[in-house]
Amino acid sequence: FGTHLGKLSCNLSDKPLSSSYITSGSDQFPIFPEFLVRFGPYDILDLEYKHGFQFPSPFPGLKSQLSFGTGFGLRNGTSLRYGVAFPLENSFISGQTVIQKRYGFQLLYLFGTEENEAQRQFVFGLNYRFGFDQKPTVVNKK
Repeated sequence: FGTHLGKLSCNLSDKPLSSSYITSGSDQFPIFPEFLVRFGPYDILDLEYKHGFQFPSPFPGLKSQLSFGTGFGLRNGTSLRYGVAFPLENSFISGQTVIQKRYGFQLLYLFGTEENEAQRQFVFGLNYRFGFDQKPTVVNKK
């Protein structure tokens, strides 16, 4: 769980307008929540909902995502996922791998919608993981 604080701005999704003119192409707000809920083991097969993890973003399709995926038996954060991104309801596929327990590499592709296939988006991400030099905790079974 987390939150983003500040003078935040987000592109409007493709919603019907209630007026005849556009005053802004974005929403502004002081707080944007971030959370993740996962069912099932991440390394085998899981169902995941995440909200706000790729915020701030110029892409309105990345506010939240519902997906299922697998870590191929690995417990280092590697995964391949397929799901739907909201609010635009675009399907997506993403892959993530971790190198030397510290460096993350992610690719995400949004397929677009039937109304507008030009909404396809490709996202490339790199990250650094702090604190991953710790040794795993060993539990003694008696």
